[in-house]
Amino acid sequence: MCAPLRVRGQTLGAVYVDNRLFSGVFEKDDLGLLVTFANQAAIAIDNARLFTQTDQALARRVEELSLFQRIDQQLNRSLELNQVLSLSLNWAIALTNAAGGSIGLFEEVKSDDENGSDPANNKILRLMVFRGEEEHSEDRLVALDHAIVRKIMKDGRSVLTRNVTEEESVDGTPASMQLAVPIQQDGEITGLITLETQQNIEINREDIAFVERLSDRAAVAIKNAKLYEAIQDANKAKSEFISLVAHELRVPMTSIKGYTDLMNAGLAGPLSDQQKQFLEVIRRNLSRMSSLISDLSDINHIESGRMKFDLKPFDLREVVGTWPTACASASRIGSKPCTSRLKMIYQRFLRTPPALPRWYLI
Repeated sequence: MCAPLRVRGQTLGAVYVDNRLFSGVFEKDDLGLLVTFANQAAIAIDNARLFTQTDQALARRVEELSLFQRIDQQLNRSLELNQVLSLSLNWAIALTNAAGGSIGLFEEVKSDDENGSDPANNKILRLMVFRGEEEHSEDRLVALDHAIVRKIMKDGRSVLTRNVTEEESVDGTPASMQLAVPIQQDGEITGLITLETQQNIEINREDIAFVERLSDRAAVAIKNAKLYEAIQDANKAKSEFISLVAHELRVPMTSIKGYTDLMNAGLAGPLSDQQKQFLEVIRRNLSRMSSLISDLSDINHIESGRMKFDLKPFDLREVVGTWPTACASASRIGSKPCTSRLKMIYQRFLRTPPALPRWYLI
């Protein structure tokens, strides 16, 4: 007797029983019993298969989440753009059947059209990182009219191509299969991950889904790296501007100070008391301005990490002892007068014992 194992309209197999010693031992009721048993067995087998598939899918999902956690940690650990691109491409190649690939970002190019063309068409793909048998030492530029690039920009989806020629290849390398996955940020395609296989090696759906999820994570890391790069460029421009301003201010101050010293020395003729007083005011203001410029340069050096510190011992009493003179000078040139609280602190400090701990001037 034989009964099919059927469940949900599908045949999973069959149940077969026989008796090789005697013939005619099975009756019609026995066949009905076998069919009933086959139906129950089919349900049990189907449930077991579904449970196994669900359990395997859950295990793969947990493993994938753990893997993406590691990928996120590595991508977000670096804020250097080339390092982020290299990590993204390395992970894409390592966890698929790809033999090599490339990753690039779209850049805007200047147009000579004075009427103003569509900004979306004034872009070019710059391949910045390569992996494979033929690694390029320089960036490769790919125009938007490239067949694969044009299709991705139009549809916004991944493109899988078989028997890729040199013209169809994004990086110019013929391949058995080529997978091109867009990198999207806020609904805009900003880059492209391209993977290639040789010798008839297939790229399956799981590989495509993995690279698409990887591109989403790479997009966030690339955006952070670009922002960091922009901040670094802004800080560099600010440092250069401050250095230029400090230099341009010192040049006329040097001339003013030189002529002031010549006049004080009497080389321009005798000076009256009032003229000497005016020259003294000029000298003090030059000294203040020089200190401000030095402070500005020091702040610039500290922010850029180029500040050098000269540590040496000094007597704090001598530094504080110059306070009355500084206050008097500030009052004469119209600065904020010294407060009574500062005077009280100064008077208390004068009563401190001479054996003070050593201080360091930075």
